[in-house]
Amino acid sequence: MSNRLVERIGAKGHVVGVLAQIDNLLSLEVAASSGFDFVLLDLQHGLWNVDGVVSALRALDSTDCIAVPRLSGHLPQEILWLLDSGYESIVAPMVDTRAEAEALVDACYYPPKGKRSRGRARAGIRGGEEYFRRIDEDLLFLPMFETVESLDEVEDILSMDGVGGCFIGPGDLRFNLEATESSPHGIDEAIQYILDATLSRGKIAAFPETDVAGAVGRINQGFHMVTIASDVRVLESGWMEMHGAFQRGLRGK
Repeated sequence: MSNRLVERIGAKGHVVGVLAQIDNLLSLEVAASSGFDFVLLDLQHGLWNVDGVVSALRALDSTDCIAVPRLSGHLPQEILWLLDSGYESIVAPMVDTRAEAEALVDACYYPPKGKRSRGRARAGIRGGEEYFRRIDEDLLFLPMFETVESLDEVEDILSMDGVGGCFIGPGDLRFNLEATESSPHGIDEAIQYILDATLSRGKIAAFPETDVAGAVGRINQGFHMVTIASDVRVLESGWMEMHGAFQRGLRGK
């Protein structure tokens, strides 16, 4: 076995995906059929629960699109459930300190690398004994850097065995930087600092964008993994564009 997302980044240099906040399998299948490399399933701000995310993995397993969950928080049991279901990549929000990263690594990996409990769940049934031999090498764990506190810990967190790279949260990071008047960093400087620290270690850098131009710009900046937009934003903009066209049609314009 191997991590398809990591393999694809190695082959193409980058991957592009969408953020799925709506807990709907048909929506996921539409995204998968549209050619995206991955879908980021949002348990933090979206409508997904753990049962739905397991169903989402089953739905995308037969496609070329890879399911990746963003955790709701730092709950070890949630991580265990998702990994036991067969997920091979995990994104964790709001990782501020090395101690938090260490606890997440413990939850993600089997001993001696971590403290994950071994059970004959879906991942083991699907992957057989090879799963237990290979998953600690194949797993991609990406902590999100989103606060002023996390900027002080970037080097320590990224140097850890088990941390596969970074996933920057620009919205919260900007908000936190603006709320902290004493911070020496601007948002662009902070993003570049995290990116440089990640690339210098040969690890994967990920970024959530809100449109195509932004996503292209981040790939050109050096990021390996980007989301273009959320399904909520795409649905909202599509309906608004259609409604506006209808109103213009009524006015004869």
